[in-house]
Order: sequence, then structure tokens, then C-alpha cells
Amino acid sequence: MKKRKKDNQIKLYLIISGILLLLIIIYSISLLTNNDNILLDSSKQIVYTTYQSTEYNQEIPQVNIKKVSDTINNQILEFTNNYKDKETSSIKYDYEVNGNVLSLIVIIENYEIEGPADMKFLSFAVDLKKKRILTNEELVNLFNYTENQTVDMINKSLLNYYNDELNKKIIKNISYEEYLSIHKITDLKNQLYYYVKDGKLNVYLDFQEWASEETENYFVDKSYIFEIN
Repeated sequence: MKKRKKDNQIKLYLIISGILLLLIIIYSISLLTNNDNILLDSSKQIVYTTYQSTEYNQEIPQVNIKKVSDTINNQILEFTNNYKDKETSSIKYDYEVNGNVLSLIVIIENYEIEGPADMKFLSFAVDLKKKRILTNEELVNLFNYTENQTVDMINKSLLNYYNDELNKKIIKNISYEEYLSIHKITDLKNQLYYYVKDGKLNVYLDFQEWASEETENYFVDKSYIFEIN
């Protein structure tokens, strides 16, 4: 009786193992099929480095997605063209796929001016299922926000910076509008670049951290990145 029970357990284990193996095979095939439907060139990754310079610490990406590659790659080339092969500039990028959305950000650190680097950003979000570029509004909607709400959140963070600098007497006798101006924030909504990292919405702010000798050490590293909670 015990032997028959043991045999039945072994058979059940083999059946379950076989089903799991079959599911893994089906899932792997579906991934390959999906990639074939998405990728322009199946021999390359969805985003890959098209230009690299170890001398200048530069990496320029290229997107490998049907229907949107030309649009995105042309904008990347235009964005990086003036900084390529310049010893005063570094170029890097990062990308992630979260669900059906690919998120890409290109970052330029320009050291031509005195003080911390002048940061420049370019970002894209792509709906891989529909093979189209998402607008900022469409992307933030996926996180149950509107674009105006995220702008308000960043504005509140900047206002906190302003008040903190006033309290610490780093800045004196300037209005909040003047504060934004010296940091070259003239159109906040259009100076925000969205990137999804680890499933969370991050916003990169294109602004000049350094405004004077007093403010040089105020901003911490990567203070241009805001996580939207």
C-alpha cells in the first residue's frame, strides 16, 4: 500500500514538473516571438550603444524598435552632436523596460562653465505593444498623475530649496521668481524629463545648479532627480 502511494507521488511530481517545463518553453517562445515583432534588427538589443569613447567617457545609444527608431535616433544624434568627442562633456544613457513600456534617458554633463556640470537631458517612453512614443501626459497617467500635477510637485520641491537657502542665508533679498531665473528655470513644464526606474516615475530637471559661489556647495549630487511618490 505504501509502495503504491509512493509511486503515485512520483507520478504526480513528474506530471507537475512536465507541466512547469512546458510552461517555461511556451513563455520563452512567446518572448522570442514578441521580440521579433518589436525589434527592427533581431541580432541587436532593444537599446544598444552605437558610439563609444572611453577617452571622453561618452556612450551614445540607438533604439532598435520598429516604427519609432528613426524618430528617436535622429533626435538623439541631434541632441548629442555638439558634445560628441569633446573633452569637456560626458555622455551616458540608461534604459529600462517596465511591462510594455520602454523608458530611455540620455544625459550630458557639460563642464565648459565654472562650477558643477551643466546637465542636459533627453528622454523617451515607448509603448512596446503599440510601437509608438508616449507623450509625457500619457506616461504620467500610467502612474495615476497628470502632467500638471507632477509639475506642481517639482515646483513645491524648488520652493523648499528656495526657502531653505533663505533660512541658511545662502541667498538674500531675491524673490522666488528671481531664484528660478538665476537657475535658468524659465519654463518648468518643458524642462522636465521623465524616466521610469524600478517601476517608479522619476523626473529629471534641466536647471543650472550653480548660480554663485555661495550656492556652489548647496545642491547635493543628483539633486536634479525627483522621484514622484
